[in-house]
Amino acid sequence: MSSYTFGKLMDKQLPVLEIVEALPSGLIVVDSQGRILFCNGEIENQFGYTRQELQGQSVDVLIPEPFRHHHPELMKAFFLSPQKRAMGEGRDLYGLHRSGRQFPLEVGLNPLHTEHGLFVLVAVVDITRRRQVEEKFRMVVESSPNGLIIVNADQMIVQVNPQAEKMFGYSRSQLLGRTIDALIPLRFSRNHDSYFKNFMADPQIRAMGSGRDLFGLRQDGQEFPIEIGLTPLTMNGAVMVLATVVDITERKKIETMIHQKNQEMEQFVYIVSHDLKSPIVTSMSFIQFLREDLPADTDASVLDSLNRLERANRRMTQLIDDLLRLSHVGQMQLQGEDVDLEKLVQEVWLDLDALEKPLNLKFHISAPLPVLHVDRFRMRQLFENLLTNSLKYGVSQMQPMIEVGAREEDTEWLIFVKDNGEGIAPEHHQRIFALFERLETKQQNRKEGTGVGLAIVARVAALHGGKVWVESDLGQGATFWVSIPKSYSLSSDGRHALAQ
Repeated sequence: MSSYTFGKLMDKQLPVLEIVEALPSGLIVVDSQGRILFCNGEIENQFGYTRQELQGQSVDVLIPEPFRHHHPELMKAFFLSPQKRAMGEGRDLYGLHRSGRQFPLEVGLNPLHTEHGLFVLVAVVDITRRRQVEEKFRMVVESSPNGLIIVNADQMIVQVNPQAEKMFGYSRSQLLGRTIDALIPLRFSRNHDSYFKNFMADPQIRAMGSGRDLFGLRQDGQEFPIEIGLTPLTMNGAVMVLATVVDITERKKIETMIHQKNQEMEQFVYIVSHDLKSPIVTSMSFIQFLREDLPADTDASVLDSLNRLERANRRMTQLIDDLLRLSHVGQMQLQGEDVDLEKLVQEVWLDLDALEKPLNLKFHISAPLPVLHVDRFRMRQLFENLLTNSLKYGVSQMQPMIEVGAREEDTEWLIFVKDNGEGIAPEHHQRIFALFERLETKQQNRKEGTGVGLAIVARVAALHGGKVWVESDLGQGATFWVSIPKSYSLSSDGRHALAQ
């Protein structure tokens, strides 16, 4: 059949022809001699020829010279066993543009049985853009400072980068085609199948093993601590998993060292505080003895000196007690439970009877506080210190007010304690959360603090994965904010865990 005859045949099938022309893939009909009988508009776009120029031409005109000598035998093999299949599976295929430019493509072969004989319908897809994207992706993978491993649905490793090779001690050729189990210690691998299936059932970006310690296995059998991020990918129509692996050996060493130093410091603080209290107790006793022995007409300057000594001793005792309280904040294991923060704040407020509260003080909870899974004792410390700070420094002399509330955000709860006192200048907003930092105040007869309370607040917030800050200016009062991330909870053993 000539190309002219085939073209006439297609013209009679107008609905089919419209569909063929609308397809985003190029279509060519070739006879057993390798001649082009028909092509659609997309072929014109891909190769730069008009269909009139191509009709009757050998299909070799679209094939780069180095690949042409194999083409006749491949065509013959197809017509001997005609069946739908991809052309050149496992090989990179290229087309030849009229300008001489080569471009990557994918080719599908389909037998076309007609009353005039057997033809082959060739579907051609220009994959230049895909190759460019793949090349950019490959460059990102290769240059990443983290180990990157791509695994298919059968848990087979299909791609790794140099950092993963270095991290696990394997060459790329040793890893490709192996299952990911090769990189997992045996004691963890027995559960890996179920974890992998759960991920593939609901593939989404997330951390692997949240709340668990993860370890990788090097080729020499050595284990090392890691963090893994999982990202689903679609490659060539198949869902795969990109695992980002970070070796956290050095971080773990630093964390262990910091933990040891903190324990040593807490022990040091406890011992020093205990040793300091002893002479203070002795000093207070002798001051009391002196008071009892002094005659009634003792000079006022002597009594004033004794009063000064007593105040200094009391302040030193308070400093030691607050220092001990701060050292204990992170020493005990946190115990997570569901805590109604609104009830907790009300309890704390009623218990603050030791502090003098202005008679006209207005205290109210303006926005409902949430129920959070936190450590009740530590959270009580946080509110005790925030409310105490407001009572000491933050209430107005004329119309004192303290307001507590909360605001829900997408990823966290924001809890605030607001007062209408003299406020805090912006340059001091960070400083006030440091240990022993106290600001001068214009208020008269206020009770002295030690500068430890807000440091405790900051530490408790950090233990719950949050932070604390203040919004204030002079003469405008102050609002202390505490954030508690929703993604954090406290497990029964007192450890942080990312919400699943």
